[in-house]
Amino acid sequence: MKKILFYISILCVLGSCTESVYDGTRAPSLNRRYLYVPTSSLSFDAQPSSKQVRIESEQTEWNISIPASWVSVSPSSGNTSTSVDFTTELNKSADVSRVCVATVTSDVADYSRSFPIAVTQDKNSPYITLAENSISCSAIQQRLSFAVNANTEYTIANTAESWLHLQSHDATAVTFSVDENNTGDERTAILTLRSKLYSGVSASISIRQKIANITATSEKLYFGHTGASQTIEIQSEVSWTATSTSWISVSPQSGEGGKTQVTISVPENASVLGRDGSVYFTVADNNRVEVPVVQQGVTLNVSPDDITFSSFMGSQSVVVESNDKWTVTAKPDWISLDKTSGSGNATLQATTTENNTTVERGGEIIIATDNGIASKTIQVRQEAKNVEYADAVLEFNYTAGTQSVSFTTDGNWSLTQDADWFSVDRTSGSGSATLTVTVTENTLRQAREGKISLLIADQAYTISIYQNCKYLHLSSSAFTFDSRAGSVQLSVSSNTDWKAMVGEGSDWISITPSGGTNDADIAISVTENKTVSNRSGKIEIEIPNVITYVVDVLQNRKYIKTDMTSVNFLQTGGHISFNVTTDGTYEVSKIGTWFGFVKTGDVITVVAPANETGTARTGAIRLTLTDIDGTFSLLVPVTQEAESSSISSVVNKTIKL
Repeated sequence: MKKILFYISILCVLGSCTESVYDGTRAPSLNRRYLYVPTSSLSFDAQPSSKQVRIESEQTEWNISIPASWVSVSPSSGNTSTSVDFTTELNKSADVSRVCVATVTSDVADYSRSFPIAVTQDKNSPYITLAENSISCSAIQQRLSFAVNANTEYTIANTAESWLHLQSHDATAVTFSVDENNTGDERTAILTLRSKLYSGVSASISIRQKIANITATSEKLYFGHTGASQTIEIQSEVSWTATSTSWISVSPQSGEGGKTQVTISVPENASVLGRDGSVYFTVADNNRVEVPVVQQGVTLNVSPDDITFSSFMGSQSVVVESNDKWTVTAKPDWISLDKTSGSGNATLQATTTENNTTVERGGEIIIATDNGIASKTIQVRQEAKNVEYADAVLEFNYTAGTQSVSFTTDGNWSLTQDADWFSVDRTSGSGSATLTVTVTENTLRQAREGKISLLIADQAYTISIYQNCKYLHLSSSAFTFDSRAGSVQLSVSSNTDWKAMVGEGSDWISITPSGGTNDADIAISVTENKTVSNRSGKIEIEIPNVITYVVDVLQNRKYIKTDMTSVNFLQTGGHISFNVTTDGTYEVSKIGTWFGFVKTGDVITVVAPANETGTARTGAIRLTLTDIDGTFSLLVPVTQEAESSSISSVVNKTIKL
């Protein structure tokens, strides 16, 4: 503000001295000259902008001088009246406004004039911005920086002065350094940039330093049972130390950051058991990398550990894998080996003699290391002579026929039989075979059985022979029909020819078919029974000269009945209904004139008027079958009591006319 007042005061002094007075030192001129600038000051905001100033000139050259780079004019000189553009650049500063004085001066010797113009520009809005809001760095000691864009002076607050150190800062960058992180934990600091003049203007950045890292070139080390050493490379960001399981040695046991060659050694393992251990390389107290160490024991393995031989002489391979010397210490006497000792890996050939029995045999091959630390057992088994067969049953029809039975074996066999009605094509042999069994026709009325005793090697088996006889089975032995014509089905089960016939006097029965072979169905049909008497008949089904079955057939008579045995009225009369049930057709009539009836389907309604005769009266409803040979009627008595008299019960009567 003081600078602005200073420049304005200068402008006022200069403005009061713009008129020149002839002092006799310059030659007088007859040229008409004129220069005038009506504007004495310009004000701009902080953003780039332009304003015009009018210069009045006549036959007078002029130029504009500006002592500041943030203001430019166009044009900057001339000799006529014109408008000049004053243009300002962006004022990045938020701390101060800026001022300069531009001067318009005549550029002729005989006419001296100057006009000052005060140019002022406001300061900008304050800001502090960062290119990033967080930085992640490794655990090593290092120097870092981050970009800043600020138009105001600022201070920096540091939350981790013990390990993060500020080096320098300006309007474009902040430089800092971090110490080596040997704490064993990740750590974070916050740097806050705050404007010195503006309390609300600030920016923060998070600095995260990772936990120290350490790696090894080998994830796991493997050793044989003998003593040995291996070298790996350790790469660490900071200093490290090494620890290990008691039987493992490490050299060196510590180191600085960077790459280090480390030797890991193990002594001989005099055991059949392998052992596991670890080497730990530790940084920052609790961050470490583990290198597992595996050492074999004295190893002895055989494959396979279970061998099965066929009954014949043969050989199989046995693979021995070992890291020591070994010897075969036991084996069965029926097995021979091409090698009985060795060192390291080897393949043995085990050969058996032939097993001529049907009994399986077994044993063990034992291989042990010479130092007695390890041994392996191979289970060996030799099959007996093979027999693939089970007791069988051969079933034949009554006719002569042939069937086969097979078995598998690699031994000898023989057979015997207990009956002469069948035969076998062979009685002895060697190896697998198919036997053909032939039976003669069975003319008996019963089935027959026999057997073949088969000896395969030393195993005995039985082949049962069963031959059926002729048979006949019926699904039913009797049928009952109602009076109407109808049919039923009779199932016949047989293994031979059969025939069927209707018995004498049963012409109302018919059958289809009347004969057949093996299984069949017979349709049994009856005509309508138009009598009031039941009738019966027979059907004979037979295998000629073998067996005969009789099927009884019964057919019921025509019937008619009611659900009331009598109809009884009081003296006052009324109507009473009853139902008729029949398997035929019928007519309804009445005996008596003092009542009437109405037939609706099979419902008969009897209607009687009041009895004013003074005496009881009787009658009947007659139901007569109309579709039978002859006649048949059913009477339903009808009574009505007189005044103050009782009705005696009347029983249903059946009258044949």
